[in-house]
Amino acid sequence: MQIHELAALSGCNPETIRMYRSKGLLMPARNKSNGYYEYSVEDLTILLYIRRLRKNHLSLSSISTLFSTHSVEGLLQDYQEEIASLQQEIAALQEQLYLLNMMADHLKSCLDTEQRVSMLHVADARYDLYQFERQKKADEQQWLDRLMLHTTALRITGDPAELGQSPCVPCQAGIGTYGTVIRKYALSIPEHAVCCPPGLYLTRLIRLNSLDCIPAEQLLPLKDFAEAHRLRLTGDSTAFLLRVAYIKGRPEFWFRLRIRAENKEPLHR
Repeated sequence: MQIHELAALSGCNPETIRMYRSKGLLMPARNKSNGYYEYSVEDLTILLYIRRLRKNHLSLSSISTLFSTHSVEGLLQDYQEEIASLQQEIAALQEQLYLLNMMADHLKSCLDTEQRVSMLHVADARYDLYQFERQKKADEQQWLDRLMLHTTALRITGDPAELGQSPCVPCQAGIGTYGTVIRKYALSIPEHAVCCPPGLYLTRLIRLNSLDCIPAEQLLPLKDFAEAHRLRLTGDSTAFLLRVAYIKGRPEFWFRLRIRAENKEPLHR
């Protein structure tokens, strides 16, 4: 059969067949009268076998070595190496999927919440790290080495009880992650990490132009909500970075801010 017939039968394009032939993986007979290559059923069988090996991600050099040996040990080693490589890829994809799901959950929770405050019952602790200038300890370096597991964090450094007394409330940016991530990847908790424990939180979407100050008007709805529901803001706060956008050449940061709240003491009768 001619090359176009082999291509139609095998589903392999002629250029690839020629490449396999040039590398000695296919050795069709040549018609002496016209010089054309004539492919046989044996060539079709070999080509389909090559395609299966390539689909299993074996390299052309590995296939060439396999074709020149009479032992299966080399092929078995190639398969084992490819299995190990695929297992690493699967683990990396599972990690990426986990983090994407976490981001998607945050985005779903923030739909239509920019103009309102909502209550959030948090079952897992959040750990944030805000000090980076000094010498890193081993546990902090381990934390920083796994930055892909973290997100930019933000905490209010002022007293929540004083919200509204100044036009801007000081804040601090850092990196943070959740207890589930720490447990999943066996990370240690740095000594200077700030913990936001499980409990009831008030949450709201805020937009910032800098990461050292939050305009008071973006926090007052949280204070008003707390007062209306007889809650007290404890001061524990953190935030999850949702997106960054450039507005008129300046960065704008969108955070899902949450502040821990507790029930006030009941009124005495």
